[in-house]
Amino acid sequence: MAGRRGLFDLHVMVDWSAASAPTRGRDSIWSAARSRDGAGDVELVNHPTRRAALEYLDDLIRVASGRRVLIGLDVSFGLPAGAAEMLVPDDPTWRGVWSLVTGLVRDDERNRNNRFEVGGELNRRFGVGEGPFWGCPRGRRVEHLLPTRPPPGQVPEHRRVEHVLRERGHRPFSIWQLAYAGSVGGQSLTAIPVLDQLVRRHPARIRVWPFEGAAPGALSAEREDEVVVAEIWPSAFDVDRDRHPVLDAAQVLEVVETTTAADRLGHLETWFEIDHLDRAPVVAQEGWILGIDVDGRPMWRV
Repeated sequence: MAGRRGLFDLHVMVDWSAASAPTRGRDSIWSAARSRDGAGDVELVNHPTRRAALEYLDDLIRVASGRRVLIGLDVSFGLPAGAAEMLVPDDPTWRGVWSLVTGLVRDDERNRNNRFEVGGELNRRFGVGEGPFWGCPRGRRVEHLLPTRPPPGQVPEHRRVEHVLRERGHRPFSIWQLAYAGSVGGQSLTAIPVLDQLVRRHPARIRVWPFEGAAPGALSAEREDEVVVAEIWPSAFDVDRDRHPVLDAAQVLEVVETTTAADRLGHLETWFEIDHLDRAPVVAQEGWILGIDVDGRPMWRV
């Protein structure tokens, strides 16, 4: 990356939602986009549907031709190590899981989706008793899906990054939770098909971190229009609630300000350095949260 100042020209942070109807405000999709040099205002957008968010990101990638872009989403990109072998034995990788989920999820332009039924179907395919996916609306019966958390079973509950965060006193939610507060599973099942579609639309430009390049040096230094998609966890940031009355909006504003500042100062590159981890399960199946070190510490505080 000789001659470049900073890693990315444009940063886009997205707070996702698994809402079942068009929604704005609280518990909806928010994105914040800002150039690394701070020129211009932050573009804060409240997307009423996942289809609208997909088209916005697609347009942004097209318009940003010739610029390097970082896109962060607050969903789990992968499953705990060992789960993919049980679910997709023919292709136990993040790609195999994404392909399976994308083939099962139905999500229309009005946000009507079948994420609970997909959770039940995935449980059936695991074939290990109750779970691991759990949670559905009160009064709704879904085959192979319990409304409450099942007892511990054969499928690990957390990924490595969640374990190190929990050791630090944080409480990240598990991808297996499909409903109620902190339903990372519902958000992930509806986000993965969108991410998969973006990758299919821009196969030559998009890299999914850390699955495709564990550090900036592994990214294509020769491509000046590369797009890197990474997992973020806004709850790890010290959010200034005065930024916006809606917490989700305040969070993406905080994250995009932090990542662009780190990029200007030349610190962002260290956020991608996970070579000291046991990389095999992380880069093949689990993924990692950008900016969290091996000991669960946010790198912007170190």
